[in-house]
Order: sequence, then structure tokens, then C-alpha cells
Amino acid sequence: MSLLTSSITAAALRLIMTLLMMSAASAADPFIMSIDTTIAGSSGVKSFLLPLVPYDTYDFSVDWGDGTSQTVLTATSPLHTYTSAATYQVEITELVAGGFPAIYFNNGGDCLKLQQISQWGTNAWASLNSAFAGCQNLVITATDEATANLSNVTDMSDAWYICPAMTSFPALVTTHVSNFFGAWYGCSGLSSFPAIDTSNGTNFFAAWSHCEGPRHFPC
Repeated sequence: MSLLTSSITAAALRLIMTLLMMSAASAADPFIMSIDTTIAGSSGVKSFLLPLVPYDTYDFSVDWGDGTSQTVLTATSPLHTYTSAATYQVEITELVAGGFPAIYFNNGGDCLKLQQISQWGTNAWASLNSAFAGCQNLVITATDEATANLSNVTDMSDAWYICPAMTSFPALVTTHVSNFFGAWYGCSGLSSFPAIDTSNGTNFFAAWSHCEGPRHFPC
């Protein structure tokens, strides 16, 4: 094979890989949530701090819902300031497989600003540990839970800790989850709950503790 042919072949391979990566990125469906920036939280009104896990690896884009977007390549939680306090739809799309492995409200920061999850998308989650803990105003309206990518999730501890606004919970695929510690602790608004797969569960301590609310759902 001549040097010219080798060069052309290498260039062709690079082009094919680039096109494949672009195709994969364009096929990705975002994780979509709504936030209310009239609530002060830790970042103040008109701002939102997207909470990331400090030791994780990230490679994703975020559409802040006000006509601006940002590419995030580090585990530093990005802060966005809006021109006015209102409710915004935030869309998060991984740029590589596993590029958005986790969100980490952890019962602090701007957790009270989170209002709704309207789409799970195709992001490959790695953990849901304390993901939405303390998001007391959160409701889940997404209907694509069957295709949410939780195949790598084993830890769901405190994932929805004290989320009393939820009246129902989606039938997420929890086949690989082993740690359900406190997952729905304090979800006192629940009136229905699906038959999720807990066959690999090893820790259920306080998973449904303090779910008893005015609806008396038997957690």
C-alpha cells in the first residue's frame, strides 16, 4: 500500500468516526427538568446551580431554557444566571456515552427550585445516590421511564429523600439496583407506587419510611 493510499485511508477512517460520533450525539435525547428561579435557594433568585458529583467525569451540554447553552467538561457545578426570575426548562444531553453520569441535589443547594422532570432521555446514568434528595417541590411527569438508561445504576440510596410533592412514581427499570437505602424516605404524598424490580436489592433500610401522609399510602 502506498503512502498516499494509507493517508487517504486514515483520513477516511477519521471522517467515518467523526460522522458516527455526530450521529450518536444527534440521536441522544436530553434529560429535561423545570426549575423555578423565583425561589432563592443557595444561588439566589434568577440563578441556578446545576449540582454535579465532584469526583465524577462529565462531558455534556446544557440548554438553560433562555436561549443560551453551555458545554460542561468538568465536575465543577455550573452556575447560570437568568435575566429574570421565572420557570425555565433545562435540557441536559450527554456528548459521549456516560457524559452525564449523575446529578446531586443532596438535600441542599438549589433543591427547592426543581419543579418537574418531564423527560428522562437517553443519558446513561451511573448513580442516583442522593440525586433528587430534598427536592420538595418535585413532580415527575415524564412518560419515557421504560427507556431511561439505568443499566449501570446500583446505588439509589436517598435518591428521592423527602420529596413529598410526588403523588406517584414511575416504573423505572431498577434491575441492577442493590442499594435502596432511604430511597423514598419522607415521600408522604405518594398515593400509588409501581411494582419495580428489587430482585438484586440488598439494602432496603428506611426505603419507604415516613411515607405515611394524608393519603395513607401503605409504604
